[in-house]
Amino acid sequence: LFFFLMIRRPPRSTLFPYTTLFRSLISQAEIMGVKICPNFINLFNPVLIEAMSAIRKRDLGSLRHAEYYMSLNLDTPDVKESTDLHWSFELPGGVMQNNITHPLYSVLNWIGGIKKVSVFPRTNGYLPQNVTDYMDVVLEANKANATITITVSQLYEINEMKLYFDKGMVTVDFITQTYTLNNISGIPRSVNRVLINLSKAHQLVKGTIKNVYNFLRKKMVSYQGLKLILESYYGWIEGNNSEPISKDLILDVGYAEETINKNAGRVHFTCSPKESLQRQICR
Repeated sequence: LFFFLMIRRPPRSTLFPYTTLFRSLISQAEIMGVKICPNFINLFNPVLIEAMSAIRKRDLGSLRHAEYYMSLNLDTPDVKESTDLHWSFELPGGVMQNNITHPLYSVLNWIGGIKKVSVFPRTNGYLPQNVTDYMDVVLEANKANATITITVSQLYEINEMKLYFDKGMVTVDFITQTYTLNNISGIPRSVNRVLINLSKAHQLVKGTIKNVYNFLRKKMVSYQGLKLILESYYGWIEGNNSEPISKDLILDVGYAEETINKNAGRVHFTCSPKESLQRQICR
């Protein structure tokens, strides 16, 4: 009898460093013959796979920088209707840890082995008690560097990754499920300025038509990519393909997330009763 595990949520334990915990999980899985896979769903998102195919066809050269911007919407029923403080606020890294994993594995998959993580937290007053609601993260790695911005203080929801290559750039929008690719052309700059906009418009219209078609066929779902990662995972279990997520990427994500949690500023609320400061109010 064999058991296989797909990890979906970030761990809530603070007893062990993430890198130690992940190394232990991987080691124990190998000893017991269990195949473990994190749910790095963005890597199997159809729009990213389509963008990667276009990158290979256009031969954009080497990656020079990656950028990820994510603004989170906390005005959701599960958060608002929670009888107690929602569990995501109690994660070791606070509410933003519930989503920081997605930008981390998305950019680390491109920039290679991690060398250094720098964290710049800010508070804009969106969350009470001066809890961090905005954070910039700079990742230095073997192939290139990357920046991640994650915030809950912006009402407009964004989930977007940009990749900068020698010969062009790619923007992937995980909310609209579209991408645009700009690359070097041999035409004059003055003409290219106009054609770039036409090219972007063509790509966005093409992506929108495809999304409408998939919506009508009920193929547009909340967790785009889940089907593909599960197929790859089960294929790995059955011996038909290699591991969907590399061990190096798992450990890099663990190290980065651990460093972010330690340097994220104030991430938890003080929920214990306190004496009122309003002395003149009486019952």
